[in-house]
Amino acid sequence: MHSTVTIQQSTTIPPLFTPERSEFLEERKTGIGGSDAAVILGLSKYKTPLELAEEKLGLVPPFAGNRFTEAGNRLEDVIADWYADERGCRVARANQTFRLKKYDFIMAHIDRRVLKERKLLECKSADKWTLHNWGEPGTDEIPDAYFLQVQHYLMFPNWDYADLAALIGGNDLRIYPIIPDTELQEMMLEAEIAFWTTIERGDLPDPIRESDTNKLWSRDNGELIYADTDVMEWHEELKGSMVAKKAIDAKLDDLKTKVKSYMKEYSVLCDPDGKKIRTWKTQKTSSFREKELITTYPEIYEKCLAPSFNRKTCKKDYPAIYAEFQTTGRVFR
Repeated sequence: MHSTVTIQQSTTIPPLFTPERSEFLEERKTGIGGSDAAVILGLSKYKTPLELAEEKLGLVPPFAGNRFTEAGNRLEDVIADWYADERGCRVARANQTFRLKKYDFIMAHIDRRVLKERKLLECKSADKWTLHNWGEPGTDEIPDAYFLQVQHYLMFPNWDYADLAALIGGNDLRIYPIIPDTELQEMMLEAEIAFWTTIERGDLPDPIRESDTNKLWSRDNGELIYADTDVMEWHEELKGSMVAKKAIDAKLDDLKTKVKSYMKEYSVLCDPDGKKIRTWKTQKTSSFREKELITTYPEIYEKCLAPSFNRKTCKKDYPAIYAEFQTTGRVFR
């Protein structure tokens, strides 16, 4: 199923907020990359196919990154070097954009290639609280989005297999070997072709989440529409689910009330063996009693107007007064 590839010179993935990064993001609009695979299959927690299509069509700005992607970019060299030391091999940047010859909109930007082997290396960093998403080293039990990303890369004939090196919690390097899953790749290729065909028509994919429908149909026309059999089934199921949700919410409220009533003013709840199981502590919240500040310190409020009241200015210049009016609340976990 593999097609031959043509190679276009490109930079490696640059850090955030640089001209090179802007060029990279623009190039991503010309095709489908490995990180798009999970989105297209509807398996991404962060983006829907419709939202991805809006980026590809230039209807919304592309995702420029955040502190997590910035950390991943900065740690990539560390992970690659650590992997090479662990495996006793040499790795190198590809410095290329790979495109399938038959479907030149399908692209690959790999992190590293392993020298003297037909193997690619994908580098990932993860927080320690995501440890439950990762299997034992030596298996291919990694988060679905990463597995699909590597399978997307393995559709290219340049590589026979891959390793994914994950640095978890900053000190736990795990290596996961990935081999091609041709049946999965065929399904992915079909979905990616269908997605790009929709893009080329200038259309958007069907919604898969409520947020998609809210975006597509943000205004009503004031007219009636009659439900068919399918819609009536969905309506009845929705009605039953809402009733069940109310019952669950009521049960949660009742149980929290009982536990909090037992804890009273205590901060930490432990089981009989002394293991912490719940906390209910006073901490600062995002709320702020702005109206009370106006009444109590009108001159301070005026100084923080820029042109409307700026909480950051108040916090920076008058930390004691800001702390006085910052609300607190007990958070139950």
